[in-house]
Amino acid sequence: MVTFPIEQLQDLKDWLKEQFIEFKPGAGSYQLIRIQTLKKGYRGIYQSPHDKDVFLVDAELDSTINAFFARKKK
Repeated sequence: MVTFPIEQLQDLKDWLKEQFIEFKPGAGSYQLIRIQTLKKGYRGIYQSPHDKDVFLVDAELDSTINAFFARKKK
């Protein structure tokens, strides 16, 4: 599980746009972004229906998001 301050969400979204050719806005009311992956189709970041400050990330994106935060620490 990846956790991060809500203030960093926009920076994360901007960085993901740079990393993926196939980046799209979310398809539903809770999906924030969709990213085309090679093996699994579309993956994304979702807003929790129970808490608007909690975002759920598809597991296939964990390593990518961890790389974003590792880059920010440098």
